Amino acid sequence: MSGNGATEAVAVAKRYGEEQGINPFVALLAEVRRAAGHVAWLGAKVAQAPTDDALLDEYSPWVRLYHKERAALVKASETAIKLGLAERVVRVEERRAELVARVLLSTLNELGMPPEMAARAPAILRQQLLALEAESVEMQ
Repeated sequence: MSGNGATEAVAVAKRYGEEQGINPFVALLAEVRRAAGHVAWLGAKVAQAPTDDALLDEYSPWVRLYHKERAALVKASETAIKLGLAERVVRVEERRAELVARVLLSTLNELGMPPEMAARAPAILRQQLLALEAESVEMQ
């Protein structure tokens, strides 16, 4: 490949997408979420068909895309399940909660929280975090 051809190849590669430093678990989770969004959007498009017969005519490309994206969602979800992604996400969130709790407790101690309050703080913090998590689940 000539020097000019190599430059063009690099330009095409950059336009297509440069390499990203991403954790494969994060990429897979993003793909599951993206595919779920596509399925929801395409499902809404298909639902807009005025009649069932319209789905066979003018909307058939939407139906094909809908089924194709559903298959992609199933495949990405199966891969995520096989790799234990849900458990990994839970572990990451638990670790994040532990770090937040440590920062909050350290901050309160630095501010001079009395010892009797410091002894109660971890239990109260845990209770508040669990309530927040329950509220978040209800909103989904």
